[in-house]
Amino acid sequence: MKTKIYFIVAFVLLCLSCNEDTLGINVTGELTGTVLRDDTEEPLENVKISTNPASSTVFTDVDGNFTLENILVDDYAVQAELDGFSTSFESVSITEGNTSSVAFKLEVSSTENTQPTKPLLVLPEDGQEDLGTSVEFRWESMDTDDDEITYTLELRSGNNSDIRNIEVVADTLVTIDNLLLSQTYFWQVSADDGNNDEVTSNISSFKTLNSPGNSVYFVKKVGSNNVIFSGDINLDSDSSEETIDFNLFQVTSDAVNSFRPKKNDNARKLAFLRTVGGLTHLFISDLSGANEFQVTTTTSVAGFRQDELNYTWSEDGSKLFFANFDKLYSINIDGTGAGEDPIFTTTDGSFISEIASADFQPNILLLKTNNTQGYDVNLFTYNLETQTIIDTILDDPMGAVGSIDISANGDRILYSYDTNGDENNQYRIFASRLFEYNAITNTTVMVDAEPTPGFNDVYGSYTPNEAGIIFTRISNDADAIPAIYLLQSTSMTNRTDIIFNGGIHPDYE
Repeated sequence: MKTKIYFIVAFVLLCLSCNEDTLGINVTGELTGTVLRDDTEEPLENVKISTNPASSTVFTDVDGNFTLENILVDDYAVQAELDGFSTSFESVSITEGNTSSVAFKLEVSSTENTQPTKPLLVLPEDGQEDLGTSVEFRWESMDTDDDEITYTLELRSGNNSDIRNIEVVADTLVTIDNLLLSQTYFWQVSADDGNNDEVTSNISSFKTLNSPGNSVYFVKKVGSNNVIFSGDINLDSDSSEETIDFNLFQVTSDAVNSFRPKKNDNARKLAFLRTVGGLTHLFISDLSGANEFQVTTTTSVAGFRQDELNYTWSEDGSKLFFANFDKLYSINIDGTGAGEDPIFTTTDGSFISEIASADFQPNILLLKTNNTQGYDVNLFTYNLETQTIIDTILDDPMGAVGSIDISANGDRILYSYDTNGDENNQYRIFASRLFEYNAITNTTVMVDAEPTPGFNDVYGSYTPNEAGIIFTRISNDADAIPAIYLLQSTSMTNRTDIIFNGGIHPDYE
C-alpha cells in the first residue's frame, strides 16, 4: 500500500514538473545604457542607476556604461543620479528576450546658493492603479531662503506616447486632464528657486484604468489635431448635464492626428486613421487605445479630402477594406495579406471615398465613388465573390453625398445628401439630410431626424439594434462647432437627443 502511495506522489510531482504552464516562470529582458556629462560628453563613472518599478541598482563603469540583466517585462522609469549633477530619468519598455537601451546626459549642479528641499511626491501614491484620466498631483518641498519656487512636473507614459511638462509657480498641487487609458505613467517634480540649479524628486508611477466599456467612439478637435474619445449613452437621466458627454475618456494622444474610429466586437479592437508623415494610414489598438499598431505601410489610405476618407472592417474582424484613390484593397489586421493587386478598381478613374460592409453578408460591400471635386457620386453595392455590382443606389446626383452605412442584412442603406444640390470649388455643404434606401422595395425616404434649418446632418450610421441612427449635426457656417446626436425610432414617434458636444465621426457598436 505504501508503495502505491509513493508511486502516486512521484507521478503527481513528475506531472507538475512537466507542465508547460508552470507557475512562477518570470519573463525577462535586458537593459543597457550610457551616462555622459552634458557639457563635455565625457563618460561618467559611479552614476547610480535605479528603476521604478524597482529592480537591481547598478553603477556605471569607467566608460559610463551600465547593464541590468534579467529585468521583468514591464514599463520602467530609469533614473541616473550622481552627486554634483542634476538627476535625470528616461522611460523604457522591457520586452521578452530583447535588450533595450537608454542614454543620459547629466548637467553639473550649482552649489552657490541654498537649494530647495528635494520634492516629496505625495499623490498619486507610487504604484497606484486604476486611476481615471483626470489625476490630481501633490508634492511637498520648501526653501529656507523663502524664495519663490517654480516647480516643473514631468509626466510621461511608459511608451512615451504621452509626454507633458507642466510648470507650477509657488504651489504644490496641479490636476492634469485627458490622460490616456490603460497606460503606466511616470512622474517627477523639479524645484527651481531662481538662484540655484533645480532639485529633482524621485520617480513615482501609477496606472490609469483599462477600457471603461463605452459603446461610442468619436473624434474631437484638441489644439490642431483630431483626437479620438469614447463615451457612453445615458438618456435615462432627467438632467441634461448627466446626459451629454457621459463617461467621457480620451483614447488617443493629442500629439498626433487620429480620426474615423471603428470598433469591431469580434476582434475586440479599435481601428482608426492617422496622419503619418503627410500620409493617412490605418491603425488598430486595444479598445482603451493601448498597444497601437500601424496596419498599412506601403499603400496609404488616399482619395478626395482627408475628412471624407473612410474604410470598413470585415465582419469577423480579421481584415480591413480601404481605398487608395481609384483602387480598393484588403489587408489583414497584422499588416499582412495586402498584396500589390487591388480587389476592385473603378473603370472611369473616380475615387473610392467611402466603404461599408454588411455584417451578415460578408461578400457584400457598399461603395461610394466621386470625382476629384467630390461630386459625380456613384453609390452601389458590390459582390466581392462574383466581382459584380449588385445594385446602384445613386448615379451622379447634383450635390454632395457622404456618410454611408449598410444594415447587417444589406437590405437598408443610409447616406447623407445635400438637398441644396449645390456643387462648388470649396465642397461647401448647405443643407445635408439623412436618407435611407430600401433595397427590397427600391424606395428612398428622408430620415425624420428633426432637422434644423441652417444645419447639416452628416456622418450617420445605424445603432447596434438598427432601430436608431447616430450622426453629427453642424451649422453650415465656417468654423461651426459640431455635436453628436442620437435618433431613436419607435412605432409611434422619433426622438433626437444631443449626446456629445464638439464631436464628429461617431461609431456606436
